[in-house]
Amino acid sequence: KWNLVVASLPPVVILTQFSPEDIAMRKPTTAICFIYGFRPDSLRVEWLKDWQPIHSGVVTSPSVENNGTFSTSSRLTVTAREGKSDSVYTCKVTHQPSHIITVKNITKYPGRRYSTS
Repeated sequence: KWNLVVASLPPVVILTQFSPEDIAMRKPTTAICFIYGFRPDSLRVEWLKDWQPIHSGVVTSPSVENNGTFSTSSRLTVTAREGKSDSVYTCKVTHQPSHIITVKNITKYPGRRYSTS
């Protein structure tokens, strides 16, 4: 048996956007923070609204190991009104072993379509 000391790997973080279709139909909308390729499995995921922690509407999955690295995801569901607001929503991922904090913001799409006629 080899006894390898495996270096820590920081996560890759991808954040999906709220659905303009859901918001247009006044339905709750969900953003997903995909986090993968990290090791060891020591990770904290936080959602922020205008840089303040939020806890309601958040579901974070347990980490799964695949080929020596871990992955997880966290979902934030908000009302159409919140999703359309000017608030900034952020997925903040802290990977303690690599001392790396990754912050991804949901970028706003134009709330209204302006006709150019």
